[in-house]
Amino acid sequence: MEEAIQSSGMQGEAQYRANPGFVTREVVGEVIAVPVGEQTKRLNGMVTFSETGAFLWKLLAEGPHTKARLTALLAQACGKQEAEIAEDVDAFLQKAEASGLILRVDA
Repeated sequence: MEEAIQSSGMQGEAQYRANPGFVTREVVGEVIAVPVGEQTKRLNGMVTFSETGAFLWKLLAEGPHTKARLTALLAQACGKQEAEIAEDVDAFLQKAEASGLILRVDA
C-alpha cells in the first residue's frame, strides 16, 4: 500500500509544505498554530485545526507533499476512499494557503 501512496502524485503537481513562520502546540487535545516572527504581521492570533486539519498539518510539517499524496495518506488513515475525502483536502489546502499557513513549493 505504501508503494501505491508514494507514486500517487503526478509529476509536476504542486507541492505544499507548512510555513515555518508558525509553531504548533497541542493544548487540551486541540492542535493550534501560532505565528512567529514576521508572520505575526500577517496573522494576529492563532489557528485551531480540526482533526483532519491537524493530520494534514503534521504531514506538511514533515516535508512537502502533493495534494494527491495528502489525499492518499488521509484516506488510508481514515479507512475511506480517496474520492470521499478529496474535497476536504482541497478545501484545507485552499484555506491554509490563503491564510499563509502553508506554502506552495516547486516540484
